[in-house]
Amino acid sequence: MAVFIEFAIIFGLLGLVYWAISRKPDRSDEDKRSTGDKRNPD
Repeated sequence: MAVFIEFAIIFGLLGLVYWAISRKPDRSDEDKRSTGDKRNPD
């Protein structure tokens, strides 16, 4: 059981880090676009 919990924690952390890294570039692009879109109509 302890091994199962350890695997779950390790895989969870790896997934979180991978998701954050893969999402960061997309998010910065979206932020730049959304701020530009918001500034133009305003």
